[in-house]
Amino acid sequence: HGKLAFKYGFIEARIKMPEGSGNHPAFWMLGDNINQVGWPNSGEMDISEIRGNQPTIATSATHYSTTPSLSPNTCCWNHKYKVDDLNVGIDLSTGYHLYAIAWMPNSISYYVDNRLISTTTPSTLDGNWSFNEKFFLILNNAVNAGFSGSWQNLQSSKMSIDWVRSYQ
Repeated sequence: HGKLAFKYGFIEARIKMPEGSGNHPAFWMLGDNINQVGWPNSGEMDISEIRGNQPTIATSATHYSTTPSLSPNTCCWNHKYKVDDLNVGIDLSTGYHLYAIAWMPNSISYYVDNRLISTTTPSTLDGNWSFNEKFFLILNNAVNAGFSGSWQNLQSSKMSIDWVRSYQ
């Protein structure tokens, strides 16, 4: 945040996801105006999230607000999200894979290994469309009990990022 923000384009990363239950790696974007409007009013695009206990499934999600931004402190009763997933048939932690977003005015499409996970448009959301503004990238690996399975036996965790590219 505060370094580089995007407005539309094709953004992709070649990532080897971490192995094991409890891992919750993500390649995602937040609205650059988050400090002014707060979350979820800023919007969030999860290009890919992986559940460590379901290593063959890539998920994508679009987080949004159900009401116009009245104040930066309007979280979270107004938060909704549209999530989709794709079973790619192989363990995503065993090698590098491509995760991408094709982001245009009023359209967001998410991909894994050039396979479409989902497309989101204003008509598929029942809230505010905040995705025609600038966004910044985040790549992280969290450890999360529940969403990604038990982390009790997790000994190590490594998310390897080969590269990130943006085409405008």
